[in-house]
Amino acid sequence: MKIIRLFLILCVVLCVVSSCKKSEYVNLIPADATFVAAVDMKKIAEKGDVANSQLLGLMNGYMGLVVSGSDREKMEEIVSDPSKTGLDFTLPVYLFKTKNDCVGMVMNINSESQFEDFVNMLSQQGLCSRPVEREGLKWSSLLEDIDFAYDESSVLLLTSLDEEGGAMSKVEINALYAAEEENTFQATTHFDKMSEQNKDVVIYSNMGVLPASFAKKMKTFLPSNVRNADVEVIASLDFSAGKAVLQAELYSENDKVQQALSHGSDNFRKIEGRYIDSPAKDFFVWGCCGVQGEWLLNALKQDEEIRQMLFLLECGIDVEMMIKAIDGDVAVVLPNSFITSDTNDLDYIVTANVGNTDFLADVDYWRKSMKKFGIEMNTVGKDAYLLKTDGYELQWGVEDDNLFFATPVAYRQNAFSPRSEVLRPYTNDIKNSILYLYVNLASLPLREIATVTGMEGFLGDKLAGFESVILRIEDTDKFELSVCLKEKNKNFLETLLN
Repeated sequence: MKIIRLFLILCVVLCVVSSCKKSEYVNLIPADATFVAAVDMKKIAEKGDVANSQLLGLMNGYMGLVVSGSDREKMEEIVSDPSKTGLDFTLPVYLFKTKNDCVGMVMNINSESQFEDFVNMLSQQGLCSRPVEREGLKWSSLLEDIDFAYDESSVLLLTSLDEEGGAMSKVEINALYAAEEENTFQATTHFDKMSEQNKDVVIYSNMGVLPASFAKKMKTFLPSNVRNADVEVIASLDFSAGKAVLQAELYSENDKVQQALSHGSDNFRKIEGRYIDSPAKDFFVWGCCGVQGEWLLNALKQDEEIRQMLFLLECGIDVEMMIKAIDGDVAVVLPNSFITSDTNDLDYIVTANVGNTDFLADVDYWRKSMKKFGIEMNTVGKDAYLLKTDGYELQWGVEDDNLFFATPVAYRQNAFSPRSEVLRPYTNDIKNSILYLYVNLASLPLREIATVTGMEGFLGDKLAGFESVILRIEDTDKFELSVCLKEKNKNFLETLLN
């Protein structure tokens, strides 16, 4: 029940909060914060038409779980006129995480007396404790777990992620209100970089606080000796007509690490676009990058599972020689055949531009040597072969200057299906990228999937409206992830919430 009530309070805030300016209350964020998010909730509420959305209707329906009695009318008035809370809704909400594992939120106060009335109402409803004045601040706790303090101009909420760290949040609040401006986040270059963004949500994070598996993926193109703590991330999320776009940029205040970031794309090249028309109609995933084979081989060997797979393949085929021959675009296509497949096997076709085909001279030797490992390789066409082992088949070959590997299902679908034109509108973006990934959600029976998984109705309709997910990497320190809807005439949020 506590979680539901807190969620509904935050929904009220969502309906009313506003846009970004530089302000004194930002000085309550410590300079060494490891995560900071500036949320332009007014813009989000306007883009999502929250005032007329099903979300607001749902929230009003559960208002009784938050407040009761005459205070319910007061809360409804606040939703209609949020200025009655005393909070300044012309400034952003900032969320942050301290190095001591405390999570906070800070907002500006426009009228201390009105805010106190708001806090007293929450206190009477049992949502927070009665405020107590100490050392120039008024203190309370929200839902017992979240400490907050306020003065005439700002309110700061803080809670410790450590179950036994309740006292730590109070100590941190005192320290943050007492901090000099030069020791606050607003005085850092990280804040300056955030201020350059004009998006709905802007985020700063040190990579050291991100989940290790996620940070590892973001550092794929960096030297392995670069420490997570030496890499910073500035990200932005923006909602526009038909899509939501997340952009991220990596940087470092360590000169050597920054140099590594700047030269991370030296081993890549822009995608030529030769495989844009390669996927068959109704493909599920298409991905492409531009690389040189020698570097690709070394990069693949950094992954333990891939290294073991390459070792096993080397028993019969000089796969390293093949990979070294790659010089240009490499494309991977996953068909949507897994929907009707009776197995869990993943079908795929990989096509790569090669600078030479010298490895073909060794095919007869490979054919003989692999027999002792129980692997059979048959010729199925000019420079085309079928590898067969117990329970698995793989076709590979060379056509012109294109090397390909494919499972039989993917090979047949690619050979006998018409070509897809889905990627053509993205040609310029693809050619300006070093890596591009397109997930074709429109090829899936999303409405049927929603029904099978019990998400009929509102959720099923929204799921069926998704068209694609696109990952674009322009340079190794710049990423862009887009989620696109079939409906292009309305804002992404408005489509989802209404």
